[in-house]
Amino acid sequence: MTYESARLMSEAITISSAAVFYSLIDALVEKGILSGEEEKEIYLSAMDKISEVAGDDEDGTHELARELIEQQIADREL
Repeated sequence: MTYESARLMSEAITISSAAVFYSLIDALVEKGILSGEEEKEIYLSAMDKISEVAGDDEDGTHELARELIEQQIADREL
């Protein structure tokens, strides 16, 4: 596998995983299984998990991931 094809595969996996995750959260909220506050707790927990594994985060990937989750919380007005 070339570098480019590996990069594309990695991006595709990330996008598909995120789409499934967001769809699952939406479905659970719509069905009344999760409240808005519980939804927010899931996002905050995800941010904590990122922080736990971030290490020195030399390239800023983990910080960017946290910022994306913070934006999701803001966009969803949680």
